[in-house]
Amino acid sequence: MWLINRLKPDFKTIADFRKDNKPAFIATCRAFVQFCRTAGLIAGDLVAIDGSKSQAVASSRRHTSLQRLKLQEQKLDKRIAQ
Repeated sequence: MWLINRLKPDFKTIADFRKDNKPAFIATCRAFVQFCRTAGLIAGDLVAIDGSKSQAVASSRRHTSLQRLKLQEQKLDKRIAQ
């Protein structure tokens, strides 16, 4: 904090930064979730980032195909973007 003389960005600066770097935020969220799944930190049944949630498969009878998994990934990208 002493390096920047206690300078704090206001809400508009932060909002503009998020708006200007939207693709980077989406890629970062995706990479973080992928890393956590790979590292075994999360099971991947339910992922919530900044209030966004993806739907989990609740029944063991339902199997997820590769096509359905890609569709869920697209939905997750849309939710992250929101």
